[in-house]
Amino acid sequence: MKNKITIILIAVIIAAIGFSMTACAYMIELITSPVVRPPTDQTQIEQAQSEQTQTEQRVDNVVSSDSSNTVVYIAGRYLDRSGLVRWRACYWKDGEFFPLGFPEGGLESVANSIFVYEGSVYVAGYCDIMINSDIIRHAVYWKNGEIVLLPSQGFIAEAHSIVVSEGSVYVAGTYRGTPIACYWKDGVRTDISGFRCAKAIAVSGSNIHIAGDMTDWLDYTSIGYPSKTYYWRNGTTATQLPWGMDVSSIALSGNDVYIAGSSGMDWQAVYWKNGTQVELNGRTATSIAVSGNNIYVAGYFRDSNHRSHACYWKDGERILLPVNAGESASFAEAIVVAGGSVYVMGSYDIGVSINSTNTACYWKDGVIQTMQQPESRRVMMTSLFVVEK
Repeated sequence: MKNKITIILIAVIIAAIGFSMTACAYMIELITSPVVRPPTDQTQIEQAQSEQTQTEQRVDNVVSSDSSNTVVYIAGRYLDRSGLVRWRACYWKDGEFFPLGFPEGGLESVANSIFVYEGSVYVAGYCDIMINSDIIRHAVYWKNGEIVLLPSQGFIAEAHSIVVSEGSVYVAGTYRGTPIACYWKDGVRTDISGFRCAKAIAVSGSNIHIAGDMTDWLDYTSIGYPSKTYYWRNGTTATQLPWGMDVSSIALSGNDVYIAGSSGMDWQAVYWKNGTQVELNGRTATSIAVSGNNIYVAGYFRDSNHRSHACYWKDGERILLPVNAGESASFAEAIVVAGGSVYVMGSYDIGVSINSTNTACYWKDGVIQTMQQPESRRVMMTSLFVVEK
């Protein structure tokens, strides 16, 4: 029993750090398209200092709720202190808070992605479950609050992204102690051999598009981390994205594929259009959306004092998102364009010590919207979906 517990702990530690010892089984095609860089007429520090002043001037631009022809859904997790202190998956609908239930033996849960289809709410994530004295991490999704366990192998499995297309449920994720990227269609798992984690999924007709990575942090060298982010379509060829450090989101527009993420050792915000990298003046790109001919990317940048500021880019132009007075940091995690408006989901911190609070919010066309907060005031936002009425 002691050896079994030791093995479990080792598997959990390895999964948490993100080690991957798998070998690439698919053909990798490294795209050598030129990198598109943002304008450099002003330094990022000068922009941040200017925009920090704008933040102080715009903090009164706050409303209590959004009255419109859309319904806004947001997924995340909060620190539940009602009994056992633990993270618990949840979602919001137009600012109203809904915690998600546990299966029998459930210890903690995380929601990573949300999708709404024909009035049903789907939330994907994972749940730690105690089974016969063992802690097993199960990839799961909730449909209208009812939990569905996804089949996997080993002690660890996670679901990172969910979409519903023509009535079928697609979930991207990873499983096993030595992670293997995979996706589930209506509960049936398909492995993506040679890769560590499938992070984002999009479906168009019969085509399944997935973005993910196979990064092994042991591969660090004096010249930096190697590019190991990838885009995969229908299991035929995996295309390596140039200089990618992390991917977070995928969007389709016609025949074009857009992927948001970060690049290089210094964590440059970027997106890729059909494999061509475009740099943005920020640190991290967390989400991407395309509307007409316009490209929208959510993320954040850091000023000269290393404070993080929520923002989004429209066609490469950075737009600062206002927050309440007293914030110490803010983050934008997802973006959607619907009904002619731009919705960005995120959060902001007040205070810098262990007693700081974290507040969930979203912005509609740059105007901050408040949301019902859990009592713990510790939240992490992950996904946004907007439905037009």
